Amino acid sequence: MRRHCMPVREFPMSLLKPEELSTVAREICKIVLSVSNPDPYLITYTDEIMEKVNVYDERLKKNTLIQPVIDADLKRDGIHKDIVKYVRGSQHHPFDTTISAAANKIYSLLDTHNLQLSSESYAVQSQLINALLIDFEKTEYAGAVTTLNLKNAVDNLKVSQQQFEQLHIDRNKVDSEKALTPVYSLINPIRTVLGELLTVLNTFERRENAKYAETIAHVNELTGTFTANAYARRTRQKTVSEQTANVAAPAAN
Repeated sequence: MRRHCMPVREFPMSLLKPEELSTVAREICKIVLSVSNPDPYLITYTDEIMEKVNVYDERLKKNTLIQPVIDADLKRDGIHKDIVKYVRGSQHHPFDTTISAAANKIYSLLDTHNLQLSSESYAVQSQLINALLIDFEKTEYAGAVTTLNLKNAVDNLKVSQQQFEQLHIDRNKVDSEKALTPVYSLINPIRTVLGELLTVLNTFERRENAKYAETIAHVNELTGTFTANAYARRTRQKTVSEQTANVAAPAAN
């Protein structure tokens, strides 16, 4: 006796975030491949999807290299700004002219290498900081650095600069591909082929119900979860937008 067919439920993939679509595509492929002796035609689809998902995942990994560079740049900027602020304040020491003199000397050095270097490009900042670090090690500035107890701060600046440079090198290796491919140009093909796979899977379920019924059930359960989450997110966003609009609306006279 033929079992009742369970078609693949409608799956609004356009509501999913790119990373969600990548995840659900990967999981659906796993479900399909878990079938005993899946039809080779289905495997051509899962292979194509996984190839595209892997390309997307690799693109996502490249994005993760950017934030550490930004954080490292902010760290070195912060250390440099603290040194400038401290030295500037020490120029006007109320009791010790030795400290004031040392501060004036170091401040002049800092000024030579741009007091506002954080506003420069990454490359220019690195050049300025490296040049400043070289000067800090010169004998003529050793006494002033000691007087102002700047050694630890200078060492921290050196370490932060080295960390930034290494992260920047790693990122440049990625960016050397001229330009990173836009995310949606990688996601849209996944969406297209996944839709085709679900359509084909529907056909196989009708023809070989006993073999693919459980597979369809698992796929529907998975896509149902992602769909519910997507609709819930859209509802939350709509509610927030409406609340914002109500707050912004002028009061009636």
